[in-house]
Amino acid sequence: MPAVRPQMAASVSPVLAVRQDGRRAFGLSFPTLGWADSLAMLEAAAELRVGCRAVTFLTLSGLLRALINPLYRARLGGHVLLPADRAVTVLLRLVRPRAAIASLTPDRFVPSLLTFMDHRRRILLIGADRSRLEAARRRLKAHAPWHDISTLAMTGPFPGRAASPLDAALEATAADMVIADARDEAEERRLEDFLAFRHDGLLLLASEIFRAAGNN
Repeated sequence: MPAVRPQMAASVSPVLAVRQDGRRAFGLSFPTLGWADSLAMLEAAAELRVGCRAVTFLTLSGLLRALINPLYRARLGGHVLLPADRAVTVLLRLVRPRAAIASLTPDRFVPSLLTFMDHRRRILLIGADRSRLEAARRRLKAHAPWHDISTLAMTGPFPGRAASPLDAALEATAADMVIADARDEAEERRLEDFLAFRHDGLLLLASEIFRAAGNN
């Protein structure tokens, strides 16, 4: 995990002086930061099934982008944000020294989340690379074999608002959770817009778990 280099710390140092409001930091809301609380929060969100709730694992590059890009920061404002690397964790500890903050890297956190959910869930993995999808499915299934885990390889662009194979997959699986291997932020945004009208459950934007599974 990347350390906070001096030039990185200097680029965000003015923000450290901003007054914090409750669980907000850097203009963003980090609702829970420890492993146990974050696992329990996402399990409850999956159980609720009211609308689509996106989960972003925020790295240092994403945090810096949010600091300078108000549109991106506003989009993240509607997400559940989890610190995904050591650099973000260190910065959050500077502004919230009393909080129990952990690095929730998706390749470790997502398998733990599925293990934490002790009754069967329907999970849909989507992305462009069929081999990465299948490698991730095998890995997650090994961690929590009681879940139903399906895959959908998106052969064309990720969906807009028009009907797509994802509609059929959502109907066939009745997915509680979608885990996406999006190639960039634009794909994440299109997918989020699409699922806002079609999916009641969690959307985990977690390409790192597919990359890690594909490299094993």
